Amino acid sequence: MKERLLEGSDKIKGLRHMDNVKVFADYPDLTKRDLIFAIGIEGKDYNQLRKNYQDRGVTIYERVNTSVYSKRILEAIGLTGAIRVSPFHCHTVDDIDKFLSVTKELSVTRELTNY
Repeated sequence: MKERLLEGSDKIKGLRHMDNVKVFADYPDLTKRDLIFAIGIEGKDYNQLRKNYQDRGVTIYERVNTSVYSKRILEAIGLTGAIRVSPFHCHTVDDIDKFLSVTKELSVTRELTNY
């Protein structure tokens, strides 16, 4: 699942290869990674992104440094916010592909642009 999320498949690009998508704290050795990812989409508000994912049937959580629960970890890695992606053992390849498809859609739409 980690490799599919990051690298994608013949059907869809992975997070590492999508325009405007940044995988935070990324490194190549997947054996040393948990199945939790912090991502951002350039120019997008994290709270609004959560709502847009939710509207499309995908559950993710925003982490922002204004939250006492998220502030310490975000600031420790030099971020003000991130989208937390954490698939469970019950998620399927189709679920991952749906998430990637929604991420691709949101990364190219203007509806979430911050002003």
